[in-house]
Amino acid sequence: MGIFRLFSLLLLACAAGLQAGAEDKLSVEERAWLQQHGVIRVSGDPGWPPFTFLDKQNRLVGLDVDLMNELASRAGLEIQWVAAANWQESVRLVQAGAVDVLVGTARTPEREDYLAFSQTYLDVPLALIVRSESPFLSVPSAMNGKVAALPSGYVTSEYFQRRYPGLVVSHTTSAEQAFLFVARGDADYTVENILAANHMILNQGFSNLKIGGVVDAVFGLRYGVRKELEPLAGILDKALAALPEGRKQELLARWVGIEGQEHVNWRRIRNLAAALVILAGVLAAFFAFRNHLLDSELRERRRIQAELEQARRTLEDLNEEKSRFMAMAAHDLKNPLTSLLMTFDMLDKLPPDERREEILQATQTTHYMCALVKNLLNAHAIDQGALTVARTRIKMLPALKRSIERCQALAKSKGIVLHADIPGTLPEIQGDEDAVEQVMDNLISNAIKFSPAGSRVEIAVRPVEEGFTRVEVRDQGPGIPPEERPRLFQRFSRLSPQPTGGESSTGLGLSIVKRLVEAMGGSVGVEASARTGSVFYFDLPVAGAAGK
Repeated sequence: MGIFRLFSLLLLACAAGLQAGAEDKLSVEERAWLQQHGVIRVSGDPGWPPFTFLDKQNRLVGLDVDLMNELASRAGLEIQWVAAANWQESVRLVQAGAVDVLVGTARTPEREDYLAFSQTYLDVPLALIVRSESPFLSVPSAMNGKVAALPSGYVTSEYFQRRYPGLVVSHTTSAEQAFLFVARGDADYTVENILAANHMILNQGFSNLKIGGVVDAVFGLRYGVRKELEPLAGILDKALAALPEGRKQELLARWVGIEGQEHVNWRRIRNLAAALVILAGVLAAFFAFRNHLLDSELRERRRIQAELEQARRTLEDLNEEKSRFMAMAAHDLKNPLTSLLMTFDMLDKLPPDERREEILQATQTTHYMCALVKNLLNAHAIDQGALTVARTRIKMLPALKRSIERCQALAKSKGIVLHADIPGTLPEIQGDEDAVEQVMDNLISNAIKFSPAGSRVEIAVRPVEEGFTRVEVRDQGPGIPPEERPRLFQRFSRLSPQPTGGESSTGLGLSIVKRLVEAMGGSVGVEASARTGSVFYFDLPVAGAAGK
């Protein structure tokens, strides 16, 4: 059981919103708010161990119950737990105003209509759960005619169905019922976060199930607070930040062990431990690499401070931005690295004639990582003033075709059609061929990322004012609120619209697009509605014409 406990404690250590050493205190306004409000009614999913579930006395218990009680005590909140028959009823109660807070929930655009959310307090990877005799699955092979048991109303279920619209789904009312469907053969697999899967397999009697694969996604737990009580979300965030690290680990360790199981199937435990050892190794390597980078950065900071003491304030601002840079890079590389390593491991177990889908998935993941690294390197070059862009006569058409071809696999994975309306001949432009391709890669991949599955992304080229050629990329995404548009091309800027398939984003792509286009003597812009669809465009000077 050591591997499960270590894995869970590592998850807690990297959980957003639970950083040790926080000393936030409630403001005068927040204390007054607490005095004005009475009992806070709290509910959760009664069938989701180890987070929230009913014990033999029909009481709601679990990790989320213990954590919420701890936070309430520290913040001076008086809470009352409200029982519900299932998760769907808990959601209806908060919508009807009969419950104030939902524990163990995830933020979605639909839920933001009636809930305000705390910061994430625990990030947990998702896994595929199969019967013990089944082979290990990758996501493409899981979609190949197999039946998925998915609980209705769960964010994990909605994410999986939205990202892979061709799934055959058998709907259930709870995660426990989904496990039961798989265990008795009514479904081939289910999707659940790694902690809940571990607890149910070991403690709920599902001895014929195993963790059979890992999904390239992370499930973030938050508190959902009724919109009318929005200040409570900030109060919970401060209580979380002030919770000592040792206490957090005590709460987690209480619910990830197997002490409650009367008959331990040690052979089953060894099999499950083997399935997770790869994940533990990847996390250990990730933290070792991150610590190495942080140590290197600390040495560099000391050298710069010794040489540039007079520029202390400027250096502090630069260090803060670098920290954000490293955190984003580590976060966005972790998930594809995990997926890639798991795919390679499964390739060794598959016969040669069944490896094509896994190889294609590994290739697509590698292209994504290469594009991310290229963006990171360009951002670093911009910081150092070392970014060089040629301004020579080039043919735009070959660069556009190569970029569209590279993005076809990504579009196909979401069922999105790339439509190009490009004249057969285009005037030569003044610019850099590699830079034009990177600009196109970023704009097309962004359009795919924010467009729903089964939609269409359009690429068009046309002349604009005299001496310039315009390239447009039109998506069918959620639109961009007017108040957020000024931040579009800023570094590390992440706006309220979210990727439709759960993809991650560093917030660097559009800022790099702007710098590259301007370095070639052009300009960028966007035409967007507040609700649906955006057109990103850039103008480049025709060879021989003056720049803007």
